[in-house]
Amino acid sequence: MNLEERIKYLRAKGLSKKLSARWHKKWWGVLLLVILASLLLVSLSFIFLIIHLISNPVEMALVRKSLKSSDEVKSVYSDYNPANIKIVEGTNSYFLGAENPVLTIVVFSDFSCPICKESLPIISSLAIKYGEQVKIIVRDFPVISEESENLALVARCAGEQDKYWPMFYKLFAWQDELYNLGIGALVEEVGIVETDEFYNCIDEKKYISNIAKDKSDGVFLQIAGTPTWFINGVKVGEGAIPFTFWSEFLDKALKNSN
Repeated sequence: MNLEERIKYLRAKGLSKKLSARWHKKWWGVLLLVILASLLLVSLSFIFLIIHLISNPVEMALVRKSLKSSDEVKSVYSDYNPANIKIVEGTNSYFLGAENPVLTIVVFSDFSCPICKESLPIISSLAIKYGEQVKIIVRDFPVISEESENLALVARCAGEQDKYWPMFYKLFAWQDELYNLGIGALVEEVGIVETDEFYNCIDEKKYISNIAKDKSDGVFLQIAGTPTWFINGVKVGEGAIPFTFWSEFLDKALKNSN
């Protein structure tokens, strides 16, 4: 290679380096960087989401549930079993909503359960939003503490004086204070007039067989914890399910029913 050829070679090599060094300043280089940055951001977000869900198993369960909600809505009808629905709904249970609804929601609950307390506003919101379209039945599954069964008795005895629902809400609202305050603090609060009858009802364990039937039905249905929810006899979830999920689920279910 002579001197002139060598000069041309070095010039070409220098120009190539210059062009390669400036690729990121060209429009396609900028576009490529933007795409790579976006992919990196999405990947990092996904990783952080997975880490968050793994560390919050309840939230993970709700995400999984929302992903398969359409199938579950269909199962409310495809899995409908008249014999099973009688076991789920039971008899002589208190309810909110319509006598003859489109959908019947059953929740197995425990007055000592903190997650049941969290779910309390959901029950009220469902009753308000769906009115005559749904029936919300509450059944007892007293398993969390030694007082769970007694608290269920208190609510049912209050029901003799048409005060089941006021007592139901107060037992949950005062869940953390009941041990120190005692049931007597609730008597006047919920408007119980015939106090002797109320206390006799509790002492005699008048409704213990009803509570035992609720519990035995729950065991038969393989309930693992409270609250556990059923719609038209089909189990649809456990725990404090957000109202947004309920609303989406019930809207689809009611639409399917039509």
